[in-house]
Amino acid sequence: SLLHCSHNGKVKRLAVHPLITSLFASISADGSVRLWDSLSMRQLSVFSFAAVLGGESGSKSANCVAFTPDGRMLVIGDDLGQLCLFECDFLHNSVDAHRRRETRKSKQKRSGDRRRQRNEKLVISTDSDSDSGDFGLSDLLQHNWSLVTKRSVAPQTQSQQGVLKQPQEQLSGRKQRGGSSPRRNELDRKRAVMEIKFSSTSSLAVSCRDNLIHIIDFSLAGKQEAARFKRVAVCRGHNSFARSLDFSRDGLVLQSSDGAKELFFWDAQSGQRVNAAAVRDELWESWTSIVGWPVMGALNTINFGADVAGNSGKSNSALEDAASNGGVVAVSAGDVNCVCRSPDGTLLAVGSSQTVKHTIKLFNFPCPVDAIPSVFGGHTSPVIDIAFVSSHDALSVISAGGNDCCIFQWAVVPKR
Repeated sequence: SLLHCSHNGKVKRLAVHPLITSLFASISADGSVRLWDSLSMRQLSVFSFAAVLGGESGSKSANCVAFTPDGRMLVIGDDLGQLCLFECDFLHNSVDAHRRRETRKSKQKRSGDRRRQRNEKLVISTDSDSDSGDFGLSDLLQHNWSLVTKRSVAPQTQSQQGVLKQPQEQLSGRKQRGGSSPRRNELDRKRAVMEIKFSSTSSLAVSCRDNLIHIIDFSLAGKQEAARFKRVAVCRGHNSFARSLDFSRDGLVLQSSDGAKELFFWDAQSGQRVNAAAVRDELWESWTSIVGWPVMGALNTINFGADVAGNSGKSNSALEDAASNGGVVAVSAGDVNCVCRSPDGTLLAVGSSQTVKHTIKLFNFPCPVDAIPSVFGGHTSPVIDIAFVSSHDALSVISAGGNDCCIFQWAVVPKR
């Protein structure tokens, strides 16, 4: 009998549900999206988007995933520059059950019935008539996934359309394996969607490999399928594609950082650059940029103390490397792949590579220069994405190891 199934390709991105904070999604090079519950530490649903989007000219690879603001659907950005909107009955039922629980808790709070609220278990359910459920691996293929709409982020130019419409034998350049030309592959590569992020006002920021950021109005109320993705602005100025996107809490300002370690600020309505001094006191809905004042300590030299690894004084590779270097480990910006601020704004999780064996680091937020982190190891390849999940007021960190095909869950435990 089947005991467990998971990704068999590089895990590229993680996304946490906006309402059910114990639920998160992962997307992989194996062509699948999977839903996980951090509370039960189980896989809840799996969907092969490559089987739906693939084909002779379709996309079989995607780089990013995000939940819609209402939590009922998923948006995937693929290598052909398309945004693909998927819905699943599991997500619909889970959101409905969550809203029923919140309504009942609100009524209990007003009526003063605390005991029933304390005893109620918060369990994700796929049954629309019940408030709790238990899922086995046999249920994974019973959830109905469907493609709602698919749309290119940016319209193709006439030159691009001409290249893509030419017969294969007329395309210039030597053909590669599979019959595609280098020029066509280059156009496809530049259109690839690399990162997506929703704001609290249903704006969607989309970063493409051509170094552009598209601001899209995403609204489901009273809109037809084709009108759900309406581009309102384009941000130009990056010298490399943006790897992280974060909106301000009011959704009016967007910050983006790229592979060249540049941090830009944008007006989310016009796409124009905003001076950094004008947004120095801005409150951000999230923080995933590896550069910026609040994360300066994550990129600087780390002084390891006696027990920064959280192992009660036990020796590990981090401390051994630090000891051999006089107690100091130099961490450059290139060693930090991803960061994420906790929902309450007090902690910063950092995923790294090369330095100290692909570690997870946990800092206080903001993270000043010379801050000392807690360091944990386990991944066998660079950590390429990291996020916080929570359930029953218990905070956890999830990390994607990329080529090791693993997703780790770490419990955040206060130091004694």
